[in-house]
Amino acid sequence: RGSFPEVSRVTRKFRVPCIVEYNGVLVDELKITKTPLWRRMLSQRREAIVANSCSAAIAVDESTREGMIRHYPVLRDKCATVLNGCDVDLFDAVRDVPKDPKRLIFVGSLFSWARLDIGLRAMALLPEDVTLDVIGDGERLSEYRKLSADLGLPNRVRFHGRLPHKDIPKWLSGAAAGLAIESAGFEGSMPLKVSEYLAAGCVLVANGYPCHRHLEALGHARLFPTPPTPEGVATAVIEALTPAALDDSAVRARRSYAREHLSWERAAREILAVIDKVAESGAL
Repeated sequence: RGSFPEVSRVTRKFRVPCIVEYNGVLVDELKITKTPLWRRMLSQRREAIVANSCSAAIAVDESTREGMIRHYPVLRDKCATVLNGCDVDLFDAVRDVPKDPKRLIFVGSLFSWARLDIGLRAMALLPEDVTLDVIGDGERLSEYRKLSADLGLPNRVRFHGRLPHKDIPKWLSGAAAGLAIESAGFEGSMPLKVSEYLAAGCVLVANGYPCHRHLEALGHARLFPTPPTPEGVATAVIEALTPAALDDSAVRARRSYAREHLSWERAAREILAVIDKVAESGAL
């Protein structure tokens, strides 16, 4: 997270280039989770040390880059964006798992910004044969379980908790569509779940943020208006579960897109380019 000033001090002292990767805007996330002010200030101070001393930085999406620059302007000329990638080979190994055309899935941390509460309320509006698997853990898990029960969904929404990552590809490959309902402040965010959903051939059901619109234009996503509402999410899900969206050729197209644009191999090439640039410039 770039919040380790001790490392940056050592690399600076011995004149070793230091490259930092940011997978989120920690200060903003701490605010969303109502972390005490003193802890937020301490984290920001520690991150500032790293931002000022690093040779270069990499953000996993444009939203993260813009957020980090907003807090630490010194990063403007030395922070590149390299989109999140996933190990597509893991998904190729389970591509023969049959898809359930009525099964949705959510994979991720169950914190407030995930807005799974909206997804659960959308489930109450959908036909009874539509089900949802929730894989992940977090501070809102018990709250979401209770909401699911209150909405009469215990037989349609299954909470599996945190599972080993090696098991995730099989779960995703059997689902028709994957949910991503991040709250405001994540407009340019491309969380890991997006690349994994597409690598599994799932239709992405997500906010109508700019970073998702090209996926909708390609037929890989069905978007709902922002801010998200249960009605908007439910409408997008119905569109995602159409025969055309789940046709074999559409599933193959999403998997191919992930391999070409969202793989670890692609991310590694772009990260190596950043490293080469630092090495050539001699930046410290």
